[in-house]
Amino acid sequence: MPRPNPRRAAGAPLPLRTSLLWLPLVVGACSTGADLVQAEQAAEQAEIRQAGLDALEAAAAAGDLASQMRLASMYYDGRTVPRDRGRASVWYRAAADQGHAEAYYSLGIMLEDGDGLPQDLPAATAAYRVAAEAGVAEAQTNLGLMALRGAGMEADTDEAYRWLSSAAELGAARAQFMLGSMIANGRGTSPDAAAAVEWYERAARQGLGPAQELLAAALLAGQGAQRDPGLAARWLELAADQGSGRAQERLGLLLVTGADGIPKDAPAGASWLLKAAEGGTPTSQFNLGLLYIRGDGVPADDSEAFRWFSAAAEQGLSEAQTRVGTMCEAGRGTREDLAAAASWYMIAGREGNLGALRRLEALDQRLSPAQRKAAQERALAWEEARTQRTP
Repeated sequence: MPRPNPRRAAGAPLPLRTSLLWLPLVVGACSTGADLVQAEQAAEQAEIRQAGLDALEAAAAAGDLASQMRLASMYYDGRTVPRDRGRASVWYRAAADQGHAEAYYSLGIMLEDGDGLPQDLPAATAAYRVAAEAGVAEAQTNLGLMALRGAGMEADTDEAYRWLSSAAELGAARAQFMLGSMIANGRGTSPDAAAAVEWYERAARQGLGPAQELLAAALLAGQGAQRDPGLAARWLELAADQGSGRAQERLGLLLVTGADGIPKDAPAGASWLLKAAEGGTPTSQFNLGLLYIRGDGVPADDSEAFRWFSAAAEQGLSEAQTRVGTMCEAGRGTREDLAAAASWYMIAGREGNLGALRRLEALDQRLSPAQRKAAQERALAWEEARTQRTP
């Protein structure tokens, strides 16, 4: 029988096993080469960035205002350089020393917050004042708010109104919102609901969520504006889309109940309540639990109801604590647990919930001494944990 020829004819393909042995080597070589190129490019870009940073630092040190402000902003935000609020303050101060109004405003923020500089409210007020007098709208806003709170200066409603009015006219949304609130409550001026709504609307059109909420409330109540539930719902939805738990809850309840002239849409309302509940709003967690009990806008589900009542109960909502107690007592949505039920009634009762106290009195006759002791221990442990959680 002839022996196989170990030599391959010219042009003949390699045996499959040999081809497979070569393949990883070729791929590995290509991959290594690509990695080297990428590493070289990254190093080159890093050198270019460092050279640019060195040039910027040199220009800033030589007194170039634009370079000082750019460096300060880069270090403050951590753009292309590691974030360093302390170094940011150095360059903002250098620019402020040259009279740059925006630099004074930025220093005011850092001094007010104690971020990059030791907190110093009087110094923050002084920095805001320099920028405010130069026409920086956000500095005027912050100075007005500090005058309103009496932070770093004596509380002065008239000065607060003056600075907020100036900033609002310049288009600062926060100032427009706060000015509307001052006008609505007659602080620094006579109450004027219509004027307040005008300022709320200006701020709302700039996307300020709290202003959108107050504008919606005014439109629902017909205070300072013609009542318009549909328009109110649209403003609430804009605020809700920004993550406001209050707006999500208000819109959800309006849609679930069909109140205030809003067409009822229970599934849509439940969806908004779910967003608010997931965001941690306890009353929304409680109301969502009620929807699961009733099957209104969501499928009836006692287990889900118990879960949301429990979430609200843990946050201290006594109505939810009572509900959790009744479900533990009845074994609804959870296993029957009389000691747990009694403990939740005790906790809610300490909050002044008379219904919980009545239920506890009725349940007490069914409790064994061991269950009664366990309930008392659970209630005490919950109160202690809550005290530790509360700042």
